[in-house]
Parts: sequence; C-alpha cells; structure tokens
Amino acid sequence: MSVFDRSGLVCLSDLQTPEWKQNFDILRHWHDEFSHQGTNFRSPGYLWPKEPLYCWSRVWEYPFAYHHLSSFVRTFSGTPKLADIGSGVTFFPFAVADLGADVVCTDVDPTCALDLSRAAGVIRHRGNVSFRLTEGKVLPFLDGDLDAIYCISVLEHIADFESTITEISRCLKVGGLFVLTFDVAIEGIEGISGDRRMVLVNELNRQFSFVTQPEVVPLSSALLSDRGPYPMQSRNTPWFRFKQVVKPLLGKTPIAAPLIAVESAVLLKT
Repeated sequence: MSVFDRSGLVCLSDLQTPEWKQNFDILRHWHDEFSHQGTNFRSPGYLWPKEPLYCWSRVWEYPFAYHHLSSFVRTFSGTPKLADIGSGVTFFPFAVADLGADVVCTDVDPTCALDLSRAAGVIRHRGNVSFRLTEGKVLPFLDGDLDAIYCISVLEHIADFESTITEISRCLKVGGLFVLTFDVAIEGIEGISGDRRMVLVNELNRQFSFVTQPEVVPLSSALLSDRGPYPMQSRNTPWFRFKQVVKPLLGKTPIAAPLIAVESAVLLKT
C-alpha cells in the first residue's frame, strides 16, 4: 500500500519515503518556477504566502493531493473537471492541470481572479486553469458539476465547516473524488479542536465514503508544526508573521507558540 493511501494524522516518517520524495521533487519544480515568475502576475495586495510548498504542513499536503489527483486523472476517460476550494494563488492548480485536467480555482479573495488569470498566461501548462469567486456559503458550481474536488488547509479557517462539506458534496458527481487536508489543534486555538474534529469526521462519514478509514497515529510519531523539514519554530518565520496578520481578520486570536498537526483523507461521494 502506498504511504499516501492512509487517512488520519500524518507521520513524520512519511516524509522519508521514496514515494513522497518523488512527488515532492515534481512539485518543487512547479513551485520554484511559479515563485520565479511571480513578479509578472502578483498583485501588491496579495496577502497569502508566496512560497507555500516550503511550509511545515504543505510539504506533505501538496504531494498527498497530487498523488491522488494524478492517479484519478490517469484513469479518467476524457478531461475531468476539478475544483480547488480556497485556492489562493499558487503553483498547484497548474501542476494538476498539466496532468490533463480543467481546474477551477475558487476563493473569497477577488485578487485571486486577476493574479491567476495573469499567471495562466505566464506559466506553461497543459489543461486549463480558471477562477470563480466564492461569495457567501454557496460554492459557484451547479449540482453534480465536478468530477473531483480538493481542499488543502482551508476548513480550519471556516467556523461553520459543515455547510462547506455539504456544498462540496452537492457539487460533486456521485462517485466523485474528494481530497482533503486540514490542521488539527494540539496546543492553542490554531487548527480544528479535538471536539470539532470528531464533528468533521462524522459529517464526512455521513456524506462521503472514506477510501481508507482514518488511522490512529501517536503524537510522538506525527508531523507537527515544530518539527519536520520546514518547522514553524519562531516568530521570525514568514508563515508565523502571516498568521499573526490574517488570524485577527478571521476573528481568531493567534497565540505565541501554537502546536498543530495535519490530517489528510481521500473520500468518494456516495
């Protein structure tokens, strides 16, 4: 079984496997090219991290999602329609589109529309990358409009994530793929708390089928925000400073030293 086929908390040792390294190296090429070209498409007011791959959790989340999306696209007849929920402006939808997919990015930030459209004219890729603005709680898709959806570290920023899960289910075709990652709070208030995590898992079980049920991983073995290739160790990291600015905008109070784990899952619309 592939290291990417487990659901649940991510193990630190998962980042030492050949499978992880192969996918990370592919994405590093896309990320670094995207970062290099950034001056050609980034707006000065863009708030989100500009080098997301080199983050304590994204170092796993992007390779995890890429593995499952690439497997899905390879077995799909025709050109699948995918959505990136809470996309920001990153290299990742271009890497996915290059597999032979149409990727629709969605976000509440209108800056993403301009920057992604400019990036699409600069970054060489197959497939198609487009953008639709999300307003309110309703995703900008028809019922059963999508073959697959991925959502990377977004749900922890949404207080009423149950409605987002329902919207994702509505937009997916029956049998459609849903790739999900989210932060789990271990110490502090950043990430989804233990109680809310159980609500999330129950809601996922109600509307989807886990490809593999989440496994129990001891914290001593887990990838945490204070360890791994790119740990969030101090106030001096760009990622920490970014959170200090954005968390208050989301109605949350950042703490001096949060401890966070990351969880990943692959599901099918039932």
